[in-house]
Amino acid sequence: MPHAAGLAWGKKLRGENACAIAYFGDGATSEGSFHEGANFAAVMRAPLILFCNNNQWAISTPLEAQTAAETLADKAVGYGIPGVRVDGADVLAVYEATREAVARARAGEGPTLIEAVTYRAAPHATADDPRAYIDLERVEEEKERECVGRYESYLKRLGLLSDEAAEAVRAEAAELMRAGIAEAEAEPPADAALLFEHAFADPPASFQQDLAELRRILGG
Repeated sequence: MPHAAGLAWGKKLRGENACAIAYFGDGATSEGSFHEGANFAAVMRAPLILFCNNNQWAISTPLEAQTAAETLADKAVGYGIPGVRVDGADVLAVYEATREAVARARAGEGPTLIEAVTYRAAPHATADDPRAYIDLERVEEEKERECVGRYESYLKRLGLLSDEAAEAVRAEAAELMRAGIAEAEAEPPADAALLFEHAFADPPASFQQDLAELRRILGG
């Protein structure tokens, strides 16, 4: 979030009609970087959208165990910025809230915090076994209202989407994903010098020593 706030502020200083958006989970709102990014963006009126995907769990920590706020959108009050709470499984509600936040940012009105309320229906990561802490019945209920299927059903009811078109979209998405993975895996290792570039306008002399040491540790 601090990086996104800095990017947004830089765009504003350059007079560019742009904004940044940072996506994060509910647990991140209890971390220092959330405060730093939100406060900095608010003070500088940076064109930034802070988008919180509140899926009720920070790994295995439930929402009520990591914040005393009634809603995460309420946290916006402390920074003097708007806070919006929407149904995260409603594609159109999320789109509209984001569109309005982008319009505010580009109009010079500063950042917005969006809380999209969902429920995590899958493990946090491949090493996670949520059966130890999650309500499995609730998971099955939430799977019935997940956003993609819900929006697909909505479009079909309007007569805007056929079964054939939906299948074609899924096939295209799967192919794009496979191609993206293959392209990413074919990328050569990044140059370690990238860690030191663009950090200072006038880099300290020690950077060269630091870079040499890092390359030695990395073996190249």
